[in-house]
Amino acid sequence: VASAGCGMQVEKFSESAQTTITALSITPQSPSILIKQTVQLNAVASYSNGSTTDITSTAEWTRSAPTVAIVDSQGLLTCQGTGSSLVSALSAGVTAVTSLTCSTPHITDIHLSFLPVVIRSESPYQYQMMVDYSDGTTTDVSANTSWVTDPSIASISSNGLVLCNHPGDTTVSGTFSGMTAQSSFTCVLRSITPNPGFVESAKTRSEER
Repeated sequence: VASAGCGMQVEKFSESAQTTITALSITPQSPSILIKQTVQLNAVASYSNGSTTDITSTAEWTRSAPTVAIVDSQGLLTCQGTGSSLVSALSAGVTAVTSLTCSTPHITDIHLSFLPVVIRSESPYQYQMMVDYSDGTTTDVSANTSWVTDPSIASISSNGLVLCNHPGDTTVSGTFSGMTAQSSFTCVLRSITPNPGFVESAKTRSEER
């Protein structure tokens, strides 16, 4: 209570009584993101006078699993390992908690890149198996792919290098993580003839028969 002129008395309420935090909330709730991705968390305080305020920058942020995620003083959350973690925001003795799930990117597609129509015997061809992931990245997994082709026409190394040893049409297939991609090609041989120089042979096995 304070005095005013002409004998009037004016009632004055303290600011702290009007702005006591009664609850905190975190948005978004229970985010699920991939490793190395980030999400901005926001903390909103509800006050005893019915108002709400974003206190993201002043709240105290913590997480329960440091190996799974990190959170900075501004509520920016980063996944750094697979698993789950609780994330808390604290202000004026009031706490809000949400859960976080961090996961590895999953494979969305596999494909062979730069597919030749013809492979010549003097020019072995290196196939590449590419994997597309859910985080938008693409990785060459040729060395970890299981490669198959017709051994009577061509040979293929463990990392996808094809060498033609007989003329004909065949396919190459590669399998990675249970998914398979394949492509057709024709082997063309160069052979020495009685006359100087080389001639190309690309007849199919059916023609030979």
